Amino acid sequence: MKIIVLFLFLFLESLKFIKELAETRVIEEHTVTLECEVNQPGLTAVWLKDGQPVVLRKSDSIRVKDRVHSLVIGSAEIDDEAKYTVQIGDLESSAPLFVEGKLR
Repeated sequence: MKIIVLFLFLFLESLKFIKELAETRVIEEHTVTLECEVNQPGLTAVWLKDGQPVVLRKSDSIRVKDRVHSLVIGSAEIDDEAKYTVQIGDLESSAPLFVEGKLR
């Protein structure tokens, strides 16, 4: 009985963010991870860069672990500086990524 009640509770609970995207800064050529968490597992996220679908390079990846959704930029470039948005179901969270030039 407890399992059925728990399942119904999870099923009926509305989708919401536990952790939204946050403003992030990275030094050029370093790895950066943009991350959010929702209250339900098993969902698909859509990642946008300045309103357009993110185009992944070889060193980039999109990851999902349970309820945590991540966009990993393997070697940040100045052109990666933008407003990133994650869409999950009817939810949307956005935050800027700032890329600082590498000290030479």
